Amino acid sequence: MPSASSASNRPVPCAAIAVAARRADIPPDTAGCSCLRTIVELRRSRSRAHGRRSLPGSRCIAAATTLPYGIAVKTLFARSGTGNRHFLDLAAHQQFKVVLSRGDKDEAWDAFLAATPGGHHAQTSLWAQVKLSLGWEALRIIVLQGDRIVAGVQVSMRRLAPAVWLGVVSKGPVVTANDPGLQALLIDHLIAATKQHSIQVLVVQPPNNAFTLPKVLQEKGFRPTTLEVAPTATVQIDLGQDADAILKGMKKKTRRYIRHGLRIGVIGREGTDGELATFYRLLKATSARTDWPVYAETYYAEILRVFSSRGHVKLLFAEYGGAPVSSQLLIAFGDTVIAKNSGWSGQFRGLGINNVLEWASIQWAKRQGYRYYDLEGITTKTAQSALKGLGANAADPWCYYKLQYGGQVRFFPQAHGPHPQPVGVLGRRCAFRTREAADRQEHPQQDALALRGKTRALVS
Repeated sequence: MPSASSASNRPVPCAAIAVAARRADIPPDTAGCSCLRTIVELRRSRSRAHGRRSLPGSRCIAAATTLPYGIAVKTLFARSGTGNRHFLDLAAHQQFKVVLSRGDKDEAWDAFLAATPGGHHAQTSLWAQVKLSLGWEALRIIVLQGDRIVAGVQVSMRRLAPAVWLGVVSKGPVVTANDPGLQALLIDHLIAATKQHSIQVLVVQPPNNAFTLPKVLQEKGFRPTTLEVAPTATVQIDLGQDADAILKGMKKKTRRYIRHGLRIGVIGREGTDGELATFYRLLKATSARTDWPVYAETYYAEILRVFSSRGHVKLLFAEYGGAPVSSQLLIAFGDTVIAKNSGWSGQFRGLGINNVLEWASIQWAKRQGYRYYDLEGITTKTAQSALKGLGANAADPWCYYKLQYGGQVRFFPQAHGPHPQPVGVLGRRCAFRTREAADRQEHPQQDALALRGKTRALVS
C-alpha cells in the first residue's frame, strides 16, 4: 500500500468512487471485487479504448461487503490529504462503510440516535413508520466504522406533483463528534442519493447541536431558508433541578394556577394506550375552537403503536369531577421529553386545568430520569424578545403559555435548502408545495397559524 504521505494519496470525492464502480459494471456485492483500484483500472482501460478521459480514483481503495442490514455497501478507506476541501479529509486510514437503507425498522439506527447528542425521534425508523401512514417514504444513509455507526441521516420523501419529489431531513444528519469532514462526506452521499431517487427539492434542518453543519451545507450549495421543518427556537426545562426549584422558576401566576387546581381537586394522571379515543376527542375539541386541523385518529393510534413498544410515548390526562378535561401526548427520546400534542375540552376555564396537566407531565419526565422537558417550539421573534426580557405578546397565546413555565429559551440551527434551487413556474409551484407539505409533515396544529403568518410551521 502506498504511503499516506505520498502526493498520489490525496483523497477523492465519494461521487467519483460511485461513478467508477457503476461505469465499470461491477455489482457492489461482487465478492471478487477486493479493491476499487481494479474497478478504476477497468474503467480507465475502457476509456482509453474509446478515446475518453479516464476517471480519478486510483488513490482510494474500496472493498465490497454485506452488513447485517442485508444491504450491499462500499467500504471506504479514507486517507489523510490536503487540497480537496472536506472530501474524506478524516483521520488517516480510517475505514467507513456507507449503507443505504429503506427498511421500515432499524433498531441499530434508533439505538445510535438515542445514545448520540443531537439524536432526535424525527430521525428514527419509528417516526418513519408513523409518517408512512401519511404518504411519506424514508431513505436512510448510514456511515459505519467497522460495525459501529458513526453518522447517518434519514430523508423523508413525498411526491408533490408528477415528477416532482420533496425530500425533507428533520433534525439530521447526526454525527457522533460533529466532525465537519464526516458531515461533508454524509452530505455528498445525501445529494447523490436524492438524485438517484429523483428528489428535485431537498430541505435540511440540522440537529439541535450541529452549529457547524450550516457552513458545510452552504459549501455544498444549500442556503438558509425561512421554511422551518422543525422548531428553530423552543423552551426547555432542566429536570436536573429539584421540583421546588422548577416551580420557583415559573411565573408567579402559573404557580398559583397549579396550586389552586390541585387544591380544588384537579388530578393529573398517566393514561393508557386504550384511552386514545378520549385523547382524540379532546384534541378535536381544541381543533373546533381554533380551526386548527388535526389528523385522523388512526395517525395518533400509529404513534402509540410504534413508540409504545420502546417506551417512547406517554398519554397524560387532567381530570376534574372524575372526568378527563385536558390531555397531552408526550414523546420521550434520548435525554428529552417533548410535549407533542395537547387537547382541552374548553370547560372549567380559570381553574388551572391545563397548568396541572403540564406540571404532571414535567413530574413524569423527571421521574423517568430524563434531563430536559421541551415545550416544543416558539417563534424565533418571541424567543428573541424573551432573551431581551420583553416576554411574549399575549396575542400569541401558545408562545405566551410556554414561557410561563420558566425554562431556558434555546435556539437551533436554521433550515437550509432547497437543493437544488427551483426556478421558473415549476420552481414557484414546487416552492409553494414544499412549504405546504412541510407544514403538514408532523405538527398539523400549527398549520392555521402558519397560513395566517403568525408563526412558522413547527414540525419535528
